[in-house]
Amino acid sequence: MTKRALLVGAQVHGLSGCHNDLDVIGDLLRERGFQVRTRKERAAIRDGILAGYNELIEDSVDGDIAVVYYSGHGGRYGNPNPGKGQPDWLQFVLPTDIDETSVEDFRGLFAEALSLLQYRLTQKTKNVTVILDCCHSARMSRDPKMVPRAWNFAWPKKAVGRRFAAAAADMAAARAEVGDDRWFDANPDAVRLVACAPSESAYEIDDSELGGTHGAMTDALVTLLRTLGDGHATWDTVAEQLRRRVLERGLVQRPEAEGPTDRLLFSTKTLELTGVLPLVVDGASTYVDHASFFGLDEGDELLVMNAGEPVDEAKAIAKATIIGVEAGRARLRLAYLHGGHSLPAGAEAYPWRISLGRRLVVVEPADAAEREAVVGALQGSRHLRVADKGGRPIARVQLVKKEYTLVGPDGEPMHAARPIDPAGLQNLSRNLEIMARAAHVHELRSGRDGERLDVPVAVDWWSGSMDHPRRRARSGETLHPGDRVFVKVANAAKPGPDVGTVWANVFDVGMSRKITLLSGSEPSGLELAPGKSYIIGTEPGLKASGLPLSWPAHLPATGPRAESIIVIFSDAPQDLRRLQTDGVRGGDRQVSGRAAAPSALKALLGAVNSGTREFDQTGGLQVVRYRVERIDFLVEPGSGFLAEDLPEASQRLSRPRSSARLPDKVAVRMLELLVRKNRALFGADVRLDALFVTRPEPGADAATAKVAWTERFPKIADGDRLPLDKLVLFHGPVREFLDIAIWVSKDTGSRPALADLLADVAGDEDVRGAIGSLVSLAGVAGAAAAGATIGAVGTLIRAASKALSGAVGTSIGLYRTTLLPIDGFGPGRRPAQGLQDAQDFAFAYEVIAVD
Repeated sequence: MTKRALLVGAQVHGLSGCHNDLDVIGDLLRERGFQVRTRKERAAIRDGILAGYNELIEDSVDGDIAVVYYSGHGGRYGNPNPGKGQPDWLQFVLPTDIDETSVEDFRGLFAEALSLLQYRLTQKTKNVTVILDCCHSARMSRDPKMVPRAWNFAWPKKAVGRRFAAAAADMAAARAEVGDDRWFDANPDAVRLVACAPSESAYEIDDSELGGTHGAMTDALVTLLRTLGDGHATWDTVAEQLRRRVLERGLVQRPEAEGPTDRLLFSTKTLELTGVLPLVVDGASTYVDHASFFGLDEGDELLVMNAGEPVDEAKAIAKATIIGVEAGRARLRLAYLHGGHSLPAGAEAYPWRISLGRRLVVVEPADAAEREAVVGALQGSRHLRVADKGGRPIARVQLVKKEYTLVGPDGEPMHAARPIDPAGLQNLSRNLEIMARAAHVHELRSGRDGERLDVPVAVDWWSGSMDHPRRRARSGETLHPGDRVFVKVANAAKPGPDVGTVWANVFDVGMSRKITLLSGSEPSGLELAPGKSYIIGTEPGLKASGLPLSWPAHLPATGPRAESIIVIFSDAPQDLRRLQTDGVRGGDRQVSGRAAAPSALKALLGAVNSGTREFDQTGGLQVVRYRVERIDFLVEPGSGFLAEDLPEASQRLSRPRSSARLPDKVAVRMLELLVRKNRALFGADVRLDALFVTRPEPGADAATAKVAWTERFPKIADGDRLPLDKLVLFHGPVREFLDIAIWVSKDTGSRPALADLLADVAGDEDVRGAIGSLVSLAGVAGAAAAGATIGAVGTLIRAASKALSGAVGTSIGLYRTTLLPIDGFGPGRRPAQGLQDAQDFAFAYEVIAVD
């Protein structure tokens, strides 16, 4: 038996941690006896990756162990020829020669090609593990230290379509040749560990536990496997722990394990008895190793059975209570049952009554005089464990003198400072329990094995209106207070005699971690017959108003916050209203409802409230099949915009080929602006304001970082086009980026222009800090600098929005975009033809390169 590993790192387009990933994964696998082959830089071009994969296939024989690992960008592209059995989206990885793509030759490596290679590898050996630390879609990270491992670009459609057709044809031919009708990317002989779902983002971070920059999943994976021998751990267990570690960073990616995930690590052996835990007897003491890995904590109870026996309390040897966890080892106190007094050889333990995993809360600083009182108030919670450092907490409690501030996992404060007194401590304990319960709900996963829902269901969402929807990705979108959203849930099965109804419970986990049932019109779930759908955001009488986003009054508007919509589909009605809670600073709200038949799903969700799950292994629970779908997005404080065209954060790090000539100056002209309904502005006189932000030249006046512009238009009625005559909004130098924000407002004729409004707030600390960042970071490269730039630009635009609203009363963000060097600062007409819709407005503009 030979262990071989192929490691590929494609460090392109702003990524800086892929080579580091190869180093740590390579070291980990060498320690386990693998022969490691690494491909990076020119060795990781498209043909190089294919050659390396084919070499691994040729060298492998039955009984060998093979690992394939990829670190880099994932891409997602709309299929130029959808339908007729072809997917709507094409997924691929980006080799290091991706920029050599031409109109005839797309250099991406499609998922179909990778699936075929994986299939060929499993024909040689059944012990295959594929690890992909990349993603297929992303927008922007909320942490400037994090870069999305995704890339969306306007590749030549002809080349993309031709390359995909060839990959799909190769895959179809291979299936026909071997007579296998299974999809190769669902290969039953290969474990596939992926950084996130196809619609989600994966990130690389520069504050990893391993030091330096790494992929978030790779960082968590290597840390876990370094502390865990192969032992009784399965890939399914690994995925559970990876998911928790990554989510606790505040990211919206969820690592998943696919294929035969009940296998032990790098083995074809499976753990046939789900939940079995390895007992260690050391003299008079009994332990379970790697307790945190299995989600165990002090006070949890296990049931000890003879090897191979089904779990049954009536036949159990003993109940074991965890009396302490030290260095990852859980010490057990045994209570023997049915006359027993010792453990037979091979005895096995199973979870029986366990906490859902106490969430880490850091109380800092460690030497604060009030820390003992704060820790004492939090002890005894089934949801929380307290420390002064280490791990990834769901929250931090920061102590200053006799006050505390609760800070969320993204580093943003959840409220203003509060006194450390009995009322304040009671409120802190309650708020942390709410945050822990929200984390449990946020991490719910779909049913497996007998509880897996096989009915095809679908979730879609958009913002704007039913007439002018803006389709949104399932992960990474940024919205603003005042935006209205719609969520569509559907039973996508075709009607038929053997096709069943499903029920959908739709929850919102808000910025303050408030959990709200959005589908409350049907308390046991929205009933969806085959082919039927329901849109959340419509009211009785089919009035489609959408769900308005709002910023909680007590929540400091210091930066973007995470919000999620979670849909639980089930094949039987499930009343899940007890999951609802008020958010931080509110009171728990338990909504009572009629009792429904007990199910494993309800038992799991009910445990979220108590913090403890009772395991019934005797078959007393009704079998309900269920599936969990999520939408993750950010809500950014300040005024939103009706239309946005913002690139990924990683695109700010990319530069055009050296042969490309960038303009030193550009002009931006507004070509048309149609006002469909002037009632949106509550008047007939309109003003147009615009803000342009770029990087100033070294040594230049900091004021050149921004240019403000204002124009007024009287007597504008519904349906009027503003008399623009190719109005020049901006004409000047650009460096590194040009951010554009345009507002439409009611004009009173007496309010200052935007330039004067910004001059009035120039002394504001946030505005001065933003300008200072733009000046000081000139010429500085890297993800941190790009993130700081995004934050600085956002601060200036929010300041302009606030100043406009304060001056004119009614101001509407019309359009927001960023022009970058990667596309030559976007010369040409936008849109190429016609007008871009933005609810009650439609517009077009152009960018002109100026010599």
